[in-house]
Amino acid sequence: MASRRARRMALAVVAAAFAASGCTTDADLVPSTSRPAADQTGDETVSSPTSMTAEQICDVLSEQDIAPLTVEKVTDGPEPTHDLGLPGCKWPVQNDYGWLRIGVFEPYDVATILKVTTVREYPVGRGVGHQQFDADGKLRCSALVQTPRTPPGYLVSVKLDGGPDDVNLCEAAVPQTDKVVRALGW
Repeated sequence: MASRRARRMALAVVAAAFAASGCTTDADLVPSTSRPAADQTGDETVSSPTSMTAEQICDVLSEQDIAPLTVEKVTDGPEPTHDLGLPGCKWPVQNDYGWLRIGVFEPYDVATILKVTTVREYPVGRGVGHQQFDADGKLRCSALVQTPRTPPGYLVSVKLDGGPDDVNLCEAAVPQTDKVVRALGW
């Protein structure tokens, strides 16, 4: 019985890790609670730990804020996101490919996901970034951020695909991440 419970917990952690890494879509996952997930239109249908909408999160970062992460002149604008019904935004860092994606994330279990997926920690304002999966962070950034003011059960998810070469992408995105975290009041 205990091994079945351990397997179920391991599967839940893997599912949460894939959700945090962007390897799945909203339709691929069912939240661990009885609350409904976002519908296919992207409307928020779950309670959120912030009063900010996805559109308001997009407004936090300006073109000047994103410029240090861009590789070339970017013509696309930011896009609001509603991952599992929680607000976030993705800002382009390259045309046609390359995004900085920051949003509210509700894992199955905060302590477990941080313990299982963290390969390196780094400072983000008043908090800690937990880099996942890629030890050097040069190919992509997938991280979870926690501060002393982060509501229990939630984290800030950060993903950066594309961007400047020869830098740790998670660390390169610290100013932008910190600005969004502060706007959330966390």
